[in-house]
Amino acid sequence: MALSQASLDDLNSKFDSQKYEMRNFRPNIVVVGCPAYDEDLWNEVRIGGQAKFVCVKPCIRCPIITMNPNTAKRADDGEPLKTLKEYRQPPGEPQAQKKEWPVFGVQMGLNEAGVIKVGDPVYVRYKKFPH
Repeated sequence: MALSQASLDDLNSKFDSQKYEMRNFRPNIVVVGCPAYDEDLWNEVRIGGQAKFVCVKPCIRCPIITMNPNTAKRADDGEPLKTLKEYRQPPGEPQAQKKEWPVFGVQMGLNEAGVIKVGDPVYVRYKKFPH
């Protein structure tokens, strides 16, 4: 699962006092230097010289993200899930399912193995439409 720092920064901009960390969302890969929600348009990703990924689907978020990673206690206010539900709905979902599970990040599958490390360049092939 990959998530951009800009997407997390945008989510955090919607809160006055509470700020969330990447640990709340458990991405395997954090990408910096792209616009917020750029990952919605990714089709293929290459990191460093060899590792290649295909973007399979948006990451559907469940109540686990309301757990504080430091205390393992669930947020009484249902955040950040509650806020994500307001503006990060998956496209094309039946109306009855909307507002249940927002999307935040992208699930990827490995096409070609390779070593990746912090600071490696990230190259993206985009698709025409989100998700």
